[in-house]
Amino acid sequence: MRPHNLPWKVYGLIDPRDGRVFYVGVSYIVQSRVVSHNSDPASSAWHTCREIVESGTKPDYCIFGSFALKRSALFLEASLITAIPKLTNRTHRDERKKLWDGVSMDQYLN
Repeated sequence: MRPHNLPWKVYGLIDPRDGRVFYVGVSYIVQSRVVSHNSDPASSAWHTCREIVESGTKPDYCIFGSFALKRSALFLEASLITAIPKLTNRTHRDERKKLWDGVSMDQYLN
């Protein structure tokens, strides 16, 4: 269960070999989630994480935004998944995009 004082963060996993974001996600404890992507074969980022580790380095991450409301974080995540090409979580692109088609930020937050 998420402690109420921790914000929801939208993060990107970065391939240090080319500086490209290859996965976008939402979590309130990003470091823990990054570790799970590296160790969980069920993660859609796992294969790329393994390739990076096998090349002698490790995935990096960035924070795109921090939010009190999960729905705000999910809105940004969906926008980024739609905007960034060649993500490993591309399978979520169409599912999440359907949630937000035709919805402005004002409509969503109000």
